Amino acid sequence: MTQNVLPGDLTGKVIVVTGGAQGIGGAAARLCAERGAQVVIADWNAANGAQTAADLEKRGCTASFVQTDVRSPEAVQQLMTAVQVRYGRLDVLVCAAGIFKGAYQPPDQ
Repeated sequence: MTQNVLPGDLTGKVIVVTGGAQGIGGAAARLCAERGAQVVIADWNAANGAQTAADLEKRGCTASFVQTDVRSPEAVQQLMTAVQVRYGRLDVLVCAAGIFKGAYQPPDQ
């Protein structure tokens, strides 16, 4: 038996999903957006993150993308500042950023 741990209606909630461009984070971002949340996708992969946000917007959801490398405290602070400026608050943080050894290719810095 599986149990759904998310409430059905997330309308108006501001949710940040780290690693939200693909994989588990992408699935979490889609689920939250489809349930009415305003989703901020935070991921190091700019192309995938922007595409995921655009796909959600095309479906009538509210989504945005902020390129974020969660290994960097400064990048995380910039993410939180962007969320504060745009939405004025954060209701939920989904921490789904993760990699398999050897799979990570950081952006050029």
